[in-house]
Amino acid sequence: MSSQTDILMEVVAERGRQELIWGEENHSIKPHGQQWTRSIQKSAEAVKASCEEATANGTVTWYDIWYEEFLEVFAEDNPKKQREELIQAMAVNLAMVEYLDRRYPRKDE
Repeated sequence: MSSQTDILMEVVAERGRQELIWGEENHSIKPHGQQWTRSIQKSAEAVKASCEEATANGTVTWYDIWYEEFLEVFAEDNPKKQREELIQAMAVNLAMVEYLDRRYPRKDE
């Protein structure tokens, strides 16, 4: 089973590979425009409600949780809050990898 540190080291190594390929990247976080933002905000609200319902009835999946976090990043306009949402999304990604490592241990460990 992988520790959080091991998993995060894998992520850091992957970022290094990406930077070697693409260099420093400085893209906008999301497309500009209020119509796009409103559309994502509506989607985020609907997915959050669906996730809460699935949690309440015991059918929540990692997809539900991840998709909610993913949409919340793009529904946000404030860079500080976007960063907070990205950290939350990364934490969910970490939890998902931990789950996979528990459920399907890698042979090399």
